[in-house]
Amino acid sequence: MSKLRRPFLYDRYIFVTVNLLRSRRKLEERDFGRLAISLARMRQKQRFALTAWVFLPDHWHAIIYPPHPLSIANAMSDRSADVRPCVCIAMP
Repeated sequence: MSKLRRPFLYDRYIFVTVNLLRSRRKLEERDFGRLAISLARMRQKQRFALTAWVFLPDHWHAIIYPPHPLSIANAMSDRSADVRPCVCIAMP
């Protein structure tokens, strides 16, 4: 039996990095506002804590706390049209 432990993907603070698609141009000033609104909608719908974030021209970072039973994967991959990010981004 393996002694490897799976990481807990909920009830923990998780550092997230999201990179832009290579084919997409860098984020501009108006994109930062859209990204903030999108992230706020995701947070409100999914009920995770967003403790810190920084938006940069070609990627962004966040520290997210998804409470059980919400996993980080579910928090960041909501497929609902009303919370889908407003700019083209891809998870690394």
